[in-house]
Amino acid sequence: MIRNFYLEKIKKQFEVHPICAILGARQVGKTTIARQFAAEEKNNKIEFFDLENPFDLASLENPMLTLSQ
Repeated sequence: MIRNFYLEKIKKQFEVHPICAILGARQVGKTTIARQFAAEEKNNKIEFFDLENPFDLASLENPMLTLSQ
C-alpha cells in the first residue's frame, strides 16, 4: 500500500528541515512509509535510523559525529 498523503507530508518537511522524524504508535507502518519515501527519493541521500535497532541507537548517542556528514 502506498500512502501518498504521508509521503507528501514527509517531502514537504524535507523542503524546510534537513531532518524529519516519523513518530507514532507501534506497528502502524512508520518503517514502511520511511522505506517507501527513501525508495522514491533516489536522487537525494537519505540516512535511515531505526531507534529500535541497537546499532542505530548507539550511533545517535553522539549526534554531532553521526549527523555532521
